[in-house]
Formats: sequence, structure tokens, C-alpha cells
Amino acid sequence: MRTIFFGSGSWGYRALEALIELGADIAAVFTFDADPHECWEHDVGDLARRRGLELHVAKKLGVRRHLELFRALAPEIGFVVGWRTIIPDQLCAVPSKGLVGIHASLLPRYRGCAPINWAIIEGERRTGVTLFYLSSILDGGDIIGQRVIEISRDDSAGTVAEKAAEETSELIRQFYPPLRDGCAPRIAQDHSLAFYRPRRTPDDGQVDWSWPADRIYDWVRALTRPYPGAFTYLDGRRVTVWRASTSEEEFPVDEPPGTILDIRGRGALLVATGEGSLLIEEVDPMPELDSRLAGKRFGPEERES
Repeated sequence: MRTIFFGSGSWGYRALEALIELGADIAAVFTFDADPHECWEHDVGDLARRRGLELHVAKKLGVRRHLELFRALAPEIGFVVGWRTIIPDQLCAVPSKGLVGIHASLLPRYRGCAPINWAIIEGERRTGVTLFYLSSILDGGDIIGQRVIEISRDDSAGTVAEKAAEETSELIRQFYPPLRDGCAPRIAQDHSLAFYRPRRTPDDGQVDWSWPADRIYDWVRALTRPYPGAFTYLDGRRVTVWRASTSEEEFPVDEPPGTILDIRGRGALLVATGEGSLLIEEVDPMPELDSRLAGKRFGPEERES
């Protein structure tokens, strides 16, 4: 089955790897330039180059620029895994068996952008990956198959993304043969259960210390590596909060939210929140650890009036 592939990130890498191992006839691979705000262990472009596959690097696909190329490639099917922009309908119509994609949620929940990050931010305890047919409705096409991913209290966006990459590979392996043979499932989504979440940018990650400690904890782990990270300000300097933890320890908190209450082992900072306290275990750049640090406050950027 002659195939074109569109993807990036760990799940794109694992999906392309699975297709190659399944013996798919890869006509071409499309990927993005590396995102300077994200740091993935694996790169789709590197895999394509190592395997001698035709590779195209593009920020987005356009009808004028790519339609003739698509027709010349003569694909039967396309796989879309970790592609960040909408593929125009005229390009989607070229593969005779259509385009299928992976979305890192249990559709119809968390359609749209950054589904892993949003699921953790909103306190979900499970998510998943969905293999589905692309349609004119964003993330609304018929479902081929799904796999559930549990989100533990200790998981971060990075660990959930790795689980998603593994399950993506398994979905491709399970459903490539029926897709090739024309007998894959088509399960219509219940659109009444659908909701969308918007695109996120690095500047969306600022911590609001008036939130409860649990909410800030979810915020930090939802935005940590390989994503840009949650951030705050200390002494007018922006700092990234990479790791935090909650504790059952009773600590009297009568200071304003964001106040550094204490310095703990290995430089961890106990910080007041709107409800309880949070242990900040990794920040960058790390402030100088001395007695003057206690009593200082993390908070929004202070601007001159």
C-alpha cells in the first residue's frame, strides 16, 4: 500500500518506525523543522534520512505548492501523526483510501491542540490515543481504534507523551493490515460529547500562585519537558519551574501566595499558594540559596507604570 507520512515528535517517529517495519511502501515523508521550544528525543526527519526515504520539510502544506507533488507520489493512503497544521481538502482527497491520523486523546474528548497538556492541566486521570479517518470536521472523523492511557499522580506531560508514542505504534501495527485490505472499522464519533481545547504557546505557561497547590502541581507537570515549561518571576527575572511536588506535611501558611517559606534539602523551595504550599524541586535559573531567599515572592512580571 503506497503511503505518504506526515509527522513529528516521539509519536510520529514511532508511527513511521512501525510502518517501515510492517513493510509499507513509503512514497514520501513530510515533517517540520525542529521546534525551538520543544525537545524531543527522536526526530522523524532523522529516521527518514537513515532509511533513505524521500523527505520534505515544510511548516504547512498548500494546494499550489504541493498538489502536483502529491499526485506524482500517487499514494493510496496517508498517515498523519504529530502534524500541527490543517492539510487542505484538495490534498486530503489525493490518496485513494484517504488520510488517517493519530490524536493523543480519547476522541471525541479533547479535540484540538495540546490534548496531553490539557488533560493533565484539567486533572484527568486517564487519556489515550485514537486512530481515525480525517474529515472536514477537525478531529471529528470516524474512529478506527483507540487505546487507553492511565495518568498517574507522578506522570508528567513527557511521560504521558512517551506512553502515547508506544500506544501509537501498537495502533499502527494492529490496524495497518485491515487498512491495507480495506476492512478497517469505521465508528462514528458522538459529536454531542465533543469539546475542543485551544493551541498553547510558551507564554501561556505563567504560574498563578493564587491557585491551590494541587492545581499548580498539575500545571507544572503538564508543561514540563519536552515542552517549554511553566514559568514565574523572581526579582524581576523570569524562571522556569520544571518540577514540583505536593506534600501531606502540615506547614502553617499565612504569607501571600508565591512567598518562599523555606529552603529544603537539595535546594527545594517551599512556596505558599492560594491553598496550602508547594515544594518547587527544580527551577532554571536557580536562585542563590541563602537566608535572604526566604520571604521573597514568586509572581508576575513587574512592569514600570
